[in-house]
Amino acid sequence: MKKVFYNESNKLRKEIYVLMLSVTLFIGAIVFTENYISAEQPQKYEKPTEAEIKQLFDSAVEAGKLTKEEADEKLQSILSGEMKKKSGMFGKKPTESQIKERLDRAVEAGKLTKEEADIKLEAILSGEMKKKRFGMYGKKPTESQIKERLDRAVEAGKLTQEEADIKLEAILSGDINRKKPGKYTKTEIIL
Repeated sequence: MKKVFYNESNKLRKEIYVLMLSVTLFIGAIVFTENYISAEQPQKYEKPTEAEIKQLFDSAVEAGKLTKEEADEKLQSILSGEMKKKSGMFGKKPTESQIKERLDRAVEAGKLTKEEADIKLEAILSGEMKKKRFGMYGKKPTESQIKERLDRAVEAGKLTQEEADIKLEAILSGDINRKKPGKYTKTEIIL
């Protein structure tokens, strides 16, 4: 019997070793497959009923997480449908007044000038903004507008004066690769 498992130098035969390894893997695969198949299938999400929602809010009130008035207000907004998903990227399109409000906030924060906001509003409403993703919408900026923006960036500490001069020269000559956002070095502009 010993000769069946061991060769002349008392080492386990390769064929027996491979056979034992294969049997072990086969049994492991059967056990894993059986456990995987017998696992419960995930259940689909069902909307909670009104009673379940009330019970949830009542437990939150008892725990002191909400007041009774807040719970009633939230329950009413859920039942009326007000608390559905907020409109986002794939939700409802913002109205003209919402767009104007956001642009006005950007002007107040100093992120845009009034003229830039008007141009953007016109581009959004006309559908031009969908076609262009970067840059100014409508008219091309003039040399003075470009200088003004670069000067603001220098004053804010986002650029050095040398970087601003290099960018201005590159923009005016048309050497900037518009697809590559970020800062440009002198060598990137020349190449």
